[in-house]
Amino acid sequence: MMLLLSCLFTPIIWESSDSTFRNERLAPVKILFVNKFLYSRGGAETYFLKIGEELTRRGHEVEYFGMYDEKNTVGNALHLATTNMDFHNAGPEKLLYPFRILYSFEAKRKLKQVIGQFQPDLIHFNNINFQLTPSVICAGAECGVPMVQTVHDVQMLCPNHMMMEFNSKKLCEACMGKKSKWPCVKKRCIHGSLPKSLIGAVEGTLFECNHVYDKIDRFICLNDSLTRTALQSSADMIEKEYFRERAAFYDYRLEHRRKRELAVIGAGILLLGIAGCVFRQQIRLHKERGERHLLLVREMRAEYLDLSGRMEQKQRTEARLKGVIASRFEIVDRIGKTLYERENTASGQAAMVRQVRELIDGFSENGEMLQELEQIVNLAHDNVMKKLRRDFPKMKEADLRLLCYIFGGFSPQVVSLFMHDSVANIYARKSRLKSRIKASDAENKELFIALFE
Repeated sequence: MMLLLSCLFTPIIWESSDSTFRNERLAPVKILFVNKFLYSRGGAETYFLKIGEELTRRGHEVEYFGMYDEKNTVGNALHLATTNMDFHNAGPEKLLYPFRILYSFEAKRKLKQVIGQFQPDLIHFNNINFQLTPSVICAGAECGVPMVQTVHDVQMLCPNHMMMEFNSKKLCEACMGKKSKWPCVKKRCIHGSLPKSLIGAVEGTLFECNHVYDKIDRFICLNDSLTRTALQSSADMIEKEYFRERAAFYDYRLEHRRKRELAVIGAGILLLGIAGCVFRQQIRLHKERGERHLLLVREMRAEYLDLSGRMEQKQRTEARLKGVIASRFEIVDRIGKTLYERENTASGQAAMVRQVRELIDGFSENGEMLQELEQIVNLAHDNVMKKLRRDFPKMKEADLRLLCYIFGGFSPQVVSLFMHDSVANIYARKSRLKSRIKASDAENKELFIALFE
């Protein structure tokens, strides 16, 4: 195994017989590089991509396995890659990340497919934690392929990859050499976050207890000088990272504070709008109610005025009826006095005739009496005289007077006395007027004809 690695990663070997160097080429082999990013992202990616180029240049067959990304520059013949996991983007898929970073069944399954197709002589692991998880080591072990891993940091010893306390920036070896990584949780070593520290501790404990890293045949590690340099500079790096994350946190709080303020302002504006709409609606309802009340008052006032007019008209009619009745009593009283004074005498009979004649002439020639008679006829027969004058505007006044007497119930004989005409003429005029009305298209014709009977 060491001979294979030496031949792969150096162009020359030592020959002890003559203490000289000579170039020796190894037969082409198949190497499968495994890294979570398959494009030039950082130092680890630059490292294994350059090695892959050099091995390809020397005639070896190289393929790659990692996480899918549009920026990938290398891959494998099956075009297999794991689902991308971007911890910087928000989305519902991040809810599954705590489970996927502990053990990736997807990465293990797809890597075994690539191994079965490519049949590599060696698997070279680089950065695999979180996105790929050490489950890929189990896949290589189950397929029986030799495995090496370049150790780019101290993740196998420390869950936060830096062996440094997050808050105090002091060197920390609390988890080194121990199966349980609980101190990482107690100190919140990963970004000062309890959930992140818990996940990191669970991951480290899980793979330490299952001896996953013992399945690796060889590790390629940094030399002591590089290690010391890294440890010396790690404090500054951590401090920069701390202040960078602190600034990002304050920016996050400021952004969310602005969003909350905008939300409160928006809610206030919305409430004011709703209140304004409600207020306008109430004003409109009050206005409508006021208009309805005003309309009701107007209608009641109109009804009151109409009722008052009717009452006044009724009072005037009653007064006129009382006057007519009183006048009729007066007529009866006068006739009665004449009869009492001159009863059974020739002069008494002549006086009675003269008295009646004076009364009839007075009734027929008195305009007020005729108006009262017409009003009484209107009251008794549904305003028949008003309707007659409206339906026959060109009818003579004498004919209207004759019809008033007839509608009032006077006999032709009495009417002849009122109008100083013979009874035969009264009958003839009555028949002529009846025929005229019957032949007309007057609106109230049926009412007029009925009163002739």
